[in-house]
Amino acid sequence: MKRNLQGLKLGVIANDDASLEGFKDLLAGLGCKSIFAETLLNIDWQGDINQLQADAWIVCVKDHDDDALADWLAEQNCALMLADEDIPKKDSASFGEWRQRWMQKLHKLRQGETQVARWPKQLWILGASTGGPEAVSEFLAALPDDLDAGFIYIQHSSVAGVPLIRQVVAKHSPYPVEIAAAGQTVAAGKVLMLGAKKRLLLNSQGMLEADGRAWASDFSPSIDQFVYSAATKVATINNCQLGVIIFSGMAGDGAEACRFAQQRGAQIWAQSIDSSISPYMPIAAAEIAEIEFSGSPKQLAEKISQQLVDTEVELQAAEQTDEQTLEAELDKVAS
Repeated sequence: MKRNLQGLKLGVIANDDASLEGFKDLLAGLGCKSIFAETLLNIDWQGDINQLQADAWIVCVKDHDDDALADWLAEQNCALMLADEDIPKKDSASFGEWRQRWMQKLHKLRQGETQVARWPKQLWILGASTGGPEAVSEFLAALPDDLDAGFIYIQHSSVAGVPLIRQVVAKHSPYPVEIAAAGQTVAAGKVLMLGAKKRLLLNSQGMLEADGRAWASDFSPSIDQFVYSAATKVATINNCQLGVIIFSGMAGDGAEACRFAQQRGAQIWAQSIDSSISPYMPIAAAEIAEIEFSGSPKQLAEKISQQLVDTEVELQAAEQTDEQTLEAELDKVAS
């Protein structure tokens, strides 16, 4: 596995010297090339960092609301790997496990350079505003860890607020929650969180693309704009069922696009009014589109899980019927 990581170009940004040195040692030991490594307070955001071409950036910045960092992250078009946990001491029992986890993450990054995206069976767009982080965090925590489903999380936020919200919702999620970047693809077992500055839309290959524009909406990121793009790209030829869940929020963003998506076969669900901190977004969606299921964040997660199980049972039953039909036809020919 180490040989496969050689030549991988990575940058490291950390809160403190200890974390910085820990990741530099990790990358050196795995054969990766560290093209940049610096603590947050020592970075010149207008300097050479903007000329670097990294395969990914490792950002080990915890509980730090930094506008310059947030603006810079929003401009990146490569993978962003956020490190939330402290680095264990080298003589501790947990250090080997930490190193193994990062080696696996980097190996997946290298594999992703050449792999073609496989659409998950379901792609869910999670739209939220006020009260959204709490609701989405509860929703993700209630999901089993083996669903053939991908998630796009669209949370109204300031540019600076995105990393902190990502950290909150990722804390108990069985799936990694990543700040989305152009070039990333939807995949089962992954949550991509859209940033508030650079507009990203979905193409027909399941890849996020930047068009160089800001979100053209009163809200950033825009649920309406992304759902419109997804509804026109996710078709039955991809064998992927699109779904939209509107969570707690004070705005009406997403309502119009929900109707558009539903007309193209998407499932439209919403958080229940009594479980929402602010119920206006679910109410607005219900006034324009048909809400096919409504429930608490936990109930929404359970419904997705059961739906995927039922779909798998139906597919297996259909395959068994096809096999039996084929055997019967072959028996007729043989006789």
